[in-house]
Amino acid sequence: ITGKSYEDDVDNFYSPLLDWIDDFLKNPSNEIVLNIKLKYFNTSSSKYLFEIISKLKPLKNKGLKTEINWYYEEDDEQLREEIIDFSSYVDMKFNILPIPEIY
Repeated sequence: ITGKSYEDDVDNFYSPLLDWIDDFLKNPSNEIVLNIKLKYFNTSSSKYLFEIISKLKPLKNKGLKTEINWYYEEDDEQLREEIIDFSSYVDMKFNILPIPEIY
């Protein structure tokens, strides 16, 4: 998931992704990596991100390798703090990784 997530109608954007994840979870692979590179996300988007990550949590609890890499622009400390807070809300450890720039 890359870019900025502030769609007026986030349902239309995230619903197909959630459907795809539900199908994938019926027969998951042994390793799952979710890469998030969001320069910005609004409150509506955060609800969907929470739902996406929450769907992966049971797989991690079953012992499947589940990795979440959340990238942020290295000079954006506010976003870094938001990601840390988000990680605590979903009760999963993220790899919080600084990068020079997000597209």
